[in-house]
Amino acid sequence: MLDTSKPDDPNNQLGQGNSYDHFKNKTVNENHNSRVAIFSAQQFPCGLGIETKFSTSDNQDESYVSRRLGIHLDSEGTARISTKQ
Repeated sequence: MLDTSKPDDPNNQLGQGNSYDHFKNKTVNENHNSRVAIFSAQQFPCGLGIETKFSTSDNQDESYVSRRLGIHLDSEGTARISTKQ
């Protein structure tokens, strides 16, 4: 997982950041597998998911688009992007 709002932390000195160790320790970000756009992208054969919701971290509406990375029911994961309303 990579979170572009988090700093790169190749030496793992921060509590959260982008590095392989943070990924393994689940300190990049919370698990997003239950988010509507990600779940939809994984479940539907087209591999796309969309969602608009109020973001409690930003206190505004955000729209999300997700794309499955790989084939249906055997993917490498999901990429998700967002835009603020």
